[in-house]
Amino acid sequence: MSIISVKKYCVKGYRRISHRKGHGVHSPFVYTLITRVIEEDAAYYAYDEIKRKRDAVKFSADAKGRHQLIPFKNATLLFRIINRFKPLSILECGTSFGVSTMAIELAAPPEARITTVEADAQRRAYLPVHGRTDIRCGGYAEEIPASCQSAPPPGFIYVREHSDAEEYRKIFAAIEPYVSDNTFIMAEGMHKTGEIYNLFCRLARNDKIKVFMDMYDIALFIASPKLNKERYKESF
Repeated sequence: MSIISVKKYCVKGYRRISHRKGHGVHSPFVYTLITRVIEEDAAYYAYDEIKRKRDAVKFSADAKGRHQLIPFKNATLLFRIINRFKPLSILECGTSFGVSTMAIELAAPPEARITTVEADAQRRAYLPVHGRTDIRCGGYAEEIPASCQSAPPPGFIYVREHSDAEEYRKIFAAIEPYVSDNTFIMAEGMHKTGEIYNLFCRLARNDKIKVFMDMYDIALFIASPKLNKERYKESF
């Protein structure tokens, strides 16, 4: 086991003890988010479909693809967040081989507008052929602004894990102008490298982002004028 893996194991173990079930959280909104969405253990109907899709990708993808696949618990959290807040405009910045896209489609309201930006042809091959999602094949710097300019500001943004900090830099720079008073962002891979961590923290300093939740593998950014500027560490 590498030093990085040991550090991750220790940090997440500590958080499971000291940062869970809303311990020490005073914001009613954040407490409800933790206890009724993040830590909710009810079994939704969609979980079986998400699991079948994920298993199919694991069976057909190469070793690199299987390693980069969104964890099942992250995909179900993605479903729960959208199911809870029901955003009408959703932007997916990179698909996790169609698994994250399926979770979004299953949770989104029927009238929601869903857009996926994915330049990688291998990942796009796993997207639903007749799904509800508008698929854009260009780069983040070009396609995100084009998508946001042709629709209301996204109420929810999902950012899949990337190995390169430059990809996060492009995504965050592209989405920041379109963060509204009701934007919810879920991004994966915060602690992958120090440079990536700093980019996440920079986004959290955006004036419209009020709540920033560091859940180690996942970060949540919540924009709302009704909330105070706060940062939390939470176990997941």
